[in-house]
Amino acid sequence: MKKSLAICRYINFCFVIFCFVLSIESAKQAIASEPQSQFADSTADASSKTQVQAKVCIDHYPPLQIVKANGVVEGKNIELLELIAERVGFTPVYKTDIPFIRCLHCMRTGNCDVMVGLLDVDDRSEYMDMYQYAGRSDKIFYLNAGSTIKINRYEDLEGLTVGVGLGYRYFEQFDKEESLFEKVTVSTREQLFRMLLSNRIDTFICSLAICENILAKNPHWQFKVVRAAYSYTADNPTYFGLSKKSKLKIDKNKLSKTIESLYSSGQIEQIYSRPTLDAKSMSEKAQP
Repeated sequence: MKKSLAICRYINFCFVIFCFVLSIESAKQAIASEPQSQFADSTADASSKTQVQAKVCIDHYPPLQIVKANGVVEGKNIELLELIAERVGFTPVYKTDIPFIRCLHCMRTGNCDVMVGLLDVDDRSEYMDMYQYAGRSDKIFYLNAGSTIKINRYEDLEGLTVGVGLGYRYFEQFDKEESLFEKVTVSTREQLFRMLLSNRIDTFICSLAICENILAKNPHWQFKVVRAAYSYTADNPTYFGLSKKSKLKIDKNKLSKTIESLYSSGQIEQIYSRPTLDAKSMSEKAQP
């Protein structure tokens, strides 16, 4: 009898100990679960506030798009792009190691989301949604200072060798020309100057602000070249491009209205009319 009583007491003691340990473990789990829940909530809240990232393809195109040695980008196009991004709600992530013609391919495939400073030419509107933000894009022809060639009208290009940039477009009549003159393609604007000065081409075409910026940085060229009397100054709209294959989750209607608002309010004109240290003229707003 005594032995049975001792066994019962032992069992009761073990049960009490078991319940005590169980209550401690339950308390630990309750305490541990509380900060985890708070962390999950704060993470979700932070995630909801994080803007979507847009892959923006930028080639070096001073003074509108400047890619510095450390990868930092700046310029008028960048200023406009970041203003649009702030209002629409996305964060630009710049891809700066891609030449212009490959940027177009990147947009075609959807590996890039956004480009700025575009003309609506070729088949670009087939793989990009185009949003106009400027109406003029003046194109200038340059000649050797000592040249006897005169270019007073478009027809005066007949029989000449004309330098152009690889992948760039200028204006419709010029871009579609196949017989009046010969086009010589190079990869950089600086090459155009060098080829002209070495008499390897008769003239070249260039966006006004871009080549004026190059001349400002290369003063030894300034007295060796002159502008031709003829230039293309008609309407030549400039666009913000969004890849149609982009996975970027933004409101396209909001994007369109934002650009229209910036244009109608004069804010875009203010950005491009401010003088820069490197350029003599900022009347040009587009890259080809």
